[in-house]
Amino acid sequence: MSYPTIFRKRTIEYRQSGHTLKETSKAFKVSISAIEEWEKKLKESLLKHMKYNLLAFAIILTLFASLMF
Repeated sequence: MSYPTIFRKRTIEYRQSGHTLKETSKAFKVSISAIEEWEKKLKESLLKHMKYNLLAFAIILTLFASLMF
């Protein structure tokens, strides 16, 4: 079953506010494995964006440093 993005977001926010997997599963009537999968995908997405942001920062820093010398 596919859940709407807003539902997945609210579920993860609830979980991140300190609730256990079991509590979250019960509150939103969704399986623990689904919640774990959504959290995994969110983590992977955040790491991917962090890598791109770090790469962009390194490029900007390199360009700035080359202008200074």
